[in-house]
Amino acid sequence: MAFLRFMQFVKETRQFVKWFWRRCEPQIDLASILNKRTMKKLLLSILTLATVGASAQNVNIPDVSFKNYLLGQSSINTNNDSEIQVSEAQAFTGTINCTGSLISDMTGLEAFVNLTELYCGGNTLTSLDVSANTALELLNCGVIATLSSLDLSQNVNLTNLGIEYCGFSSIDLSANILLTELNIRNNQFSSIDLSANVNLEEITFDNNTLTSIDLSNNLGLTKVRGNQNQIEQLDLSLHSSLDYLFL
Repeated sequence: MAFLRFMQFVKETRQFVKWFWRRCEPQIDLASILNKRTMKKLLLSILTLATVGASAQNVNIPDVSFKNYLLGQSSINTNNDSEIQVSEAQAFTGTINCTGSLISDMTGLEAFVNLTELYCGGNTLTSLDVSANTALELLNCGVIATLSSLDLSQNVNLTNLGIEYCGFSSIDLSANILLTELNIRNNQFSSIDLSANVNLEEITFDNNTLTSIDLSNNLGLTKVRGNQNQIEQLDLSLHSSLDYLFL
C-alpha cells in the first residue's frame, strides 16, 4: 500500500509538470529555456528525494525468513503492506517469537527499540545484536550452536535470559542487575560471574565444565539446577528461600 501511494504521488507530480509547462510555454522566450531546463532538473531532484525518502521509512530486513515472519504479524505489520515501516517497528512493545524460523540474520531488529520479549532460538544465527533493544525484559536465544557471544551491556531491563544449548564459554552479566531467571545449560562455561545479579531467583547451568560457582550474592535464589558439572562443593547455607536443588 505504501508503494502504491508513492506511485500515485509520482503520477500526480508528472501530471503537474506537464500542466505547468503547457501553461507557461507560450510565455517562454529563448533566454528562459535555460531556466526551464534548470526547473526540470530541480523537479527531477525532488522526485529522486521522494523516492529515497519513501525507502528510508522502511526497515532494512535482508533475511527473507525474518522479514516474512514480521510481515505475517498483524500486531507489527499494522497496515498489512509488503514492508515494515520504521514507525511500525518503533511502536511495537510486545513479543517477537520467531523460534525455529530458519533465520540466519536478524538485521532490522535494531528498529524495534521498544521490544520487551524476544524468542529467537532454533535458528542459524552466528551473531545477535540487541544493543538497541534497551526495553528488552526477556531474551531466549537457545539451541543455536553457532552463537557463542552476546553483548548485553545495554539491556539493563533484562529479567529473564535463556542461552541454553549454544556455544558460550563466557558472558558478561554485570549490567543486568534486574535478572531473575538465567538458563545457561549445555554450553562450555568453566566459570561465570554472578556477583552483580543480586535479584537472581532461578538458575540452570547443567552440562557445562564448571568446577565451582559463587552464589553468595544471590541470596534470593529459589531454584538451583546444575548437574553434570565438576562442582564438588557449594555453600548454600544462607539461601533460606531455596526450595529446589539439583546438582
